[in-house]
Amino acid sequence: GYPVPFYGRDQLCKSTFQVLEAAGIRSRGRFGAWKYEVANQDHSFMQGVEAADACLGRNSPFAAEKTFHSPGFVNARENRSEVSFSGYNNKR
Repeated sequence: GYPVPFYGRDQLCKSTFQVLEAAGIRSRGRFGAWKYEVANQDHSFMQGVEAADACLGRNSPFAAEKTFHSPGFVNARENRSEVSFSGYNNKR
């Protein structure tokens, strides 16, 4: 199953996410973020990576949590990132 998108979802969820984040909780992933457009496995994984970097205060490209905050951006482009995971490089 997937979260069902609906008009007004972002406005409705915004206050919930703010309360959770104020308590140190980052609700991410398929059901945690309530964002169908970034609910598949690779997006859910990236939300976790980005949230971990943000929580740890790392100065990395992931700490901005673009997958969670800007799903239209991450879905609108082909990933030609120079960022690597443990030596793996996505460069084509």
